[in-house]
Amino acid sequence: MASADRTPMAAHSMLPHHRPHAPRYDAIICAGTEQTCRDNVPRGWQMRIYGQIGWVLPPSGYRPGDPD
Repeated sequence: MASADRTPMAAHSMLPHHRPHAPRYDAIICAGTEQTCRDNVPRGWQMRIYGQIGWVLPPSGYRPGDPD
């Protein structure tokens, strides 16, 4: 959900040899296998999977822009 100060952004580019933006994330939503999602979990974040959809949330007290 986008709001005035939050905008959904892709963490991976679908185009070969193109890197996506490198924003700081509030949370991550992943669609794919559990391993694909796990490969992209920042250190200290918690991942949950339901079928082929996963969500990754930061540790308590995290602020976007904090180092991973």
